[in-house]
Amino acid sequence: MRGGIQPGGVGIGGSLNWGTADTVSGLASQSAMTGQSTAAMHSTTDSQADTVTHGTVVSSSTTATHSEANGTSGSHTTSQADTTSQADTQGQADSTSAGDSQMQAASSGQSLGQAISSGLTVGIAPSFSAHNSYQWQSDPAILVTQILRQQQALLSLASKEGAYYTDVYTLARTEQGKRALMGLIPEAFHGTEDVITGVQTRDLTSAESEYIGRHAQAFTPSTRIETIPEVLSGYMDSTLLTMQQLAAYTAPGVFEQGAALTVQESTPDFAFRPDMKGDVVLGWQWSTETGQLTHTPFRLEKERHFHTAFCGDTGFGKSVAAERLAYETTRLWHFRSVVLDFGQGWRRALNWSGLEGRVDIRQLYSGAPRPLRWNILKVPRRLFPGRYRTLVSELFANAGRMGPRQLGFIRRALTQVYTNLGILTSDPEVINHAAWGHLQDSAEVAALQEWREQNHLPGTAFIRQSLADLQPGELQALGVWRSRQADVRNWVERLKIFYATLPRGDQASRASLEGVLLRLEQFAEGQMAWQYGAGPDSIPVEDLGLLGPPSDPWGLLIVEGGAEMDEYPKAALLALLSSVLYFDGVVRRRESLAGTRFPAMQIFFEEANKVLTGVSGAAADQNASGGNQEQVSEVFQTFWRDGRKYKIFLHLIAQTVSALPPGILSSCNNGYFFQTKYPGDRDLILAHIGRSEKGIVNTEYKRYLARIPRQMAIAKLGYSDDVTELEPVLVHPLMVPGSEPSDQQILEKLGPN
Repeated sequence: MRGGIQPGGVGIGGSLNWGTADTVSGLASQSAMTGQSTAAMHSTTDSQADTVTHGTVVSSSTTATHSEANGTSGSHTTSQADTTSQADTQGQADSTSAGDSQMQAASSGQSLGQAISSGLTVGIAPSFSAHNSYQWQSDPAILVTQILRQQQALLSLASKEGAYYTDVYTLARTEQGKRALMGLIPEAFHGTEDVITGVQTRDLTSAESEYIGRHAQAFTPSTRIETIPEVLSGYMDSTLLTMQQLAAYTAPGVFEQGAALTVQESTPDFAFRPDMKGDVVLGWQWSTETGQLTHTPFRLEKERHFHTAFCGDTGFGKSVAAERLAYETTRLWHFRSVVLDFGQGWRRALNWSGLEGRVDIRQLYSGAPRPLRWNILKVPRRLFPGRYRTLVSELFANAGRMGPRQLGFIRRALTQVYTNLGILTSDPEVINHAAWGHLQDSAEVAALQEWREQNHLPGTAFIRQSLADLQPGELQALGVWRSRQADVRNWVERLKIFYATLPRGDQASRASLEGVLLRLEQFAEGQMAWQYGAGPDSIPVEDLGLLGPPSDPWGLLIVEGGAEMDEYPKAALLALLSSVLYFDGVVRRRESLAGTRFPAMQIFFEEANKVLTGVSGAAADQNASGGNQEQVSEVFQTFWRDGRKYKIFLHLIAQTVSALPPGILSSCNNGYFFQTKYPGDRDLILAHIGRSEKGIVNTEYKRYLARIPRQMAIAKLGYSDDVTELEPVLVHPLMVPGSEPSDQQILEKLGPN
């Protein structure tokens, strides 16, 4: 044990050693050997020894030795030698001895430590031993040494990087406040490392308080001399602090009444790419190295544009990021952008700089200043009547989460409406009909002539011509013309006839049909009957968003649902509108290959969960096990899987990722992910950004998803052949400047229609 005295300290130590050892040993050995070789030797020895020792030694010995050796050796090399020798030796010796020995020793000593040791060793080949050892230490001496060593380390650090004589004054208005500070300050600044004595507060006398108060008011240190000997500081009210210790006083992390929490989990690592390509700037990148938001732009180039998901809790910036994408791509790339706004949050686009004359706003709700006048049963120009009939039926059933039985009623009623008006021109029942199987009048002939001119085909005579003689394109054009007479009220009336003819005992069918009527009757009532029924002022919705001159059509269309409208009609109409635009865009893509100018199109789905999967309510079929739901969702999954082939990009804005139809999120190679707290949503997002959603790895990313600050998002651009470009980036999406216009301002800029 070693002890040392450092400046300012005294050390004293002692040691006592005492030991006893007793040893008894004995040895007996006997051996015999016989050997024969080319050189033979024979030896015989008789020996006996007895020894007794007890103070004196008496020895007597007799030795008799007889030895005989015979040896022959030879070798053959380039020379030859023969040698023969012989020796005879004989001897004898006898010896007897005896001995007895005993020894005892004791010793004592004093030194810095104390130890007592005793041992006993007894050995008979093989040997056996046992040993015990004891040691005591002086804890006060060790603690004093540690304190002095730590003080020495602090002084060494201060000599290298500098230190400060520091006066720390804390002022309080009341005695209660002073008592609170005296308890809180040691708790807040005590420290756990490199602290010899914790922070101590002093309750000053009135004279000291007056003295310190004057210095505090003048921001000058106290100069009272320290009177306690051997204290390192020379001033009574000063403390020698290293740089790190001083930082705890000048820049504390948290000072609060109670336990101070000063530890915050760091932000996980994200990619930082200052060399991103592209003319579309979507936001600023956050740097993992510096832990700060930079002004390095987060860019998007046209080749990496894809379906995009904007997911997160409400109020965290999903629409801001989506607006920026819509604004930049429409302005710079001249896209045809369509926003299906479930509410009224996108109308600011009317005042966006650079889109003057390229923004149109239409509204779905009754009494709107700029209503969308759309006959929902009129077949679009580029869709076949039979396909459109099925599409309308499925989407209206999906919007109310109806089951197969309800879908059957809806489709059967719409089929009868279309058949009675001769709209299903490819159906045998219409082709063989006495009246509808032929062209009716000159208006139908003119419609076919116009179609031929648009497709650069020669004209022909159609008067009273049979439908069986028309080409598929002509049959479609005729069905589109005749569908102008279809009205949503006819559809609802047909459903009511079904309900009246149902047997009273068929309660299941009656309940299902009641749910259908509950949903669809509102389309046949009041202003909605005019807005979505037949009439000459109905516009072709497939042409919406094509703003500007015909030679360069592009722009931004915003369709507002509004708060004045129920969720079901909004979900049904927006789903149907997106489908019409999609299928029309697919056909236009083929037309553009023939030289027709048609821009790329993108559709933004606000409240995508409601548009894609429908809304629940009294009309939902509780007996449906999801069969129809899966069937209708497949329509939208087809959009996301195949849309990019036709230059149609689909962007969803949703709060609940796990409620989206299967396959939709995985088709969105680009994504913005904001704060979300639902565990199922976080698992899906982690898988999307390339992090493990299972086990104990990457859990920091899952926790961070639940605490991402407002207006920050994890962004991923997943369409690239460079794997380094697929890493997620933490970004701050940029807001597009622009004030929100009122209804009156919208009318002044765009007019009533």
